[in-house]
Amino acid sequence: MFSISTTGCIDSIIKIVVVKPILPIAAFNPIGGDTLRGCKPFRIQVQNNSRFASNFEWSFGNGVTYDVRNPPAVTYFDAGTYSITLIAKNSLGNDTLIRRDVVVVDEEPAASFSFSPPVITLPNDVVRFQNLSIGATQYLWIFGDGSTSTEVNPEYIYKDTGSFSVTLIAISEAGCRDTLQIRNAVKAENNGRIQVPNAFTPFSSTNVNDVFLPVMDGAASFRMQIFNRWGEIIFESNDAKTGWDGRHRGKNCTPDLYTYVIGVSFSDGSSKTLKGGVYLIK
Repeated sequence: MFSISTTGCIDSIIKIVVVKPILPIAAFNPIGGDTLRGCKPFRIQVQNNSRFASNFEWSFGNGVTYDVRNPPAVTYFDAGTYSITLIAKNSLGNDTLIRRDVVVVDEEPAASFSFSPPVITLPNDVVRFQNLSIGATQYLWIFGDGSTSTEVNPEYIYKDTGSFSVTLIAISEAGCRDTLQIRNAVKAENNGRIQVPNAFTPFSSTNVNDVFLPVMDGAASFRMQIFNRWGEIIFESNDAKTGWDGRHRGKNCTPDLYTYVIGVSFSDGSSKTLKGGVYLIK
């Protein structure tokens, strides 16, 4: 440094300044928050904020390592808690920063279900769904006709004909989701159905199964005749809601095998005639 006085005199001084290299300072932040949590597979990214460093070593706790300043996104495929380590280096040494348990990866649930029957007859058949999901606490059923349910094991009656895909979304406590869809799972038909019992007990004290009457869906017209073993008509009905109570002319019929002839026409235009036997059990 030179100094010049007002009289023109000159003086100088020399000082030596030593610039010392600085040790590195490791620093980074996860992009998205101090703690990163999500469902597997979970993807994260970090921002390197280190100072005075020229080389870097990253370890993400899942076997993935990098030696660049800002590594690419890292994906965690297994559930668990992970720590991230950064070593920042320069010619004088290194500095290590460990962010412990900074990444939390939650397990996904597994959506699964069964159902029965796959083919139904309108308007009264019920489809019963059994939830077989694992690791879920909430459920959303989508029945394919605009209706939904949050029940665990719902029962559902379709109102329109067609084939319907059924979807189950299973949701874990941590909010992770898994979805299963079975395409064209349920077929709803308008064809009529009739089921005829083969025995009844009209004179028991239980008042259960005490009237002989077929179970029908979609019936437009109905006719039933009952014959005894000699071929005599002992009962006749044209009302789908009126069955045989085991009596003829006000008297109890004897336990025996009786013959029925049932004719039914359905709302879709089809018809059936059924012939068979029914046991009257005392």
